[in-house]
Amino acid sequence: MALWHWCAQKNVVREGERGRTTDILAYMITAQAAEFEKLTEKEKGMKEQRRMKWQRSEEGWVKINTDGAFDAMTNQALAS
Repeated sequence: MALWHWCAQKNVVREGERGRTTDILAYMITAQAAEFEKLTEKEKGMKEQRRMKWQRSEEGWVKINTDGAFDAMTNQALAS
């Protein structure tokens, strides 16, 4: 991320425009790194959740498997 921002600013200055200050660049890089970290933590949690295996229900209980979907473009939903 830092290298990309540095190269982009170098190109901006080369073209005669005013580049961002180092404080602003540092803030942008830090904010993007934090956002990336949050996304990867969220993704790790999702991967762990996918690893859960089906388990037999306790005596006296019945499991029912359902599924559903929603299409925001048509505002329609379907469940089975």
